[in-house]
Amino acid sequence: MKTLYISDLDGTLLGSNSLLSEGTINKLNFLIDRGVLFTAATARTLSTAVPLFSGVRLNCPLILMNGVNIFDPKKRKSILTHPMSYRTGNKIVDIFHSYGKYPLIYFEQNSSMRVEYQKLLTQAQREYVGARQQFFHKDFVQVENYSFFEGNNFIYAVTLDKENEIRPIYDELLSTGEVDCNFYCDTYSGEYFLEVSTKGISKASGAEWVKQYTGADRIVAFGDNMNDMQVFESADECYATANACDELKKVSTGVIGSNDDDAVADFLINRYNRGTI
Repeated sequence: MKTLYISDLDGTLLGSNSLLSEGTINKLNFLIDRGVLFTAATARTLSTAVPLFSGVRLNCPLILMNGVNIFDPKKRKSILTHPMSYRTGNKIVDIFHSYGKYPLIYFEQNSSMRVEYQKLLTQAQREYVGARQQFFHKDFVQVENYSFFEGNNFIYAVTLDKENEIRPIYDELLSTGEVDCNFYCDTYSGEYFLEVSTKGISKASGAEWVKQYTGADRIVAFGDNMNDMQVFESADECYATANACDELKKVSTGVIGSNDDDAVADFLINRYNRGTI
């Protein structure tokens, strides 16, 4: 039986410095070179996730934006995206505006990403945009009105704010029955992410797609936060890092070491050495 191993990035495969350690890179390459199927499932986009794997010889597509985008590292291109309708986009924006909030709206244009925003209200939002502009050269554009028009694929909406400020938006968005949302505490800032995507699309749906694409028979998943819950619930085995939230630990097959200790890579190496991988 072929097993697909899928790891979250921030708080799981990445250390607290938001990077892959040299040890993890070497161990992953050792395993991949011997035919182990490995990939990542993350809320990150192509521009912030793919560079992290520059030293890794990935043999499976990456699951990005919580399943909205599937990227083939060998072909160096996106092979699947899940856009939303412009009617849905305008409804999302109207709900945010009714609470005095302004989402970042992600559009896919010819395999590149354009992110539009109207206002950045909090320091966490400003740091989110600033870091991605500085380090990943992502195209963030301040606009008066979002560019919902044909040929400009709307694929994602996101904000970062205090939990009590955006939980009502999360609840109302879910009540529409038109979208899926992730709502969880950010690993770094302590504020909450609210991520909005196409109905039925998640890390779990992305994992199932890559499983079929690679011909794998089963999935073993690794994670640390609430946006890993769906893939944990659908995986054959699931392991939370020591630094994971309690809710995820409760549904996991087991708890491994922390993200700062190469826990995922060591777990896989130990399985390989025991001949159970």
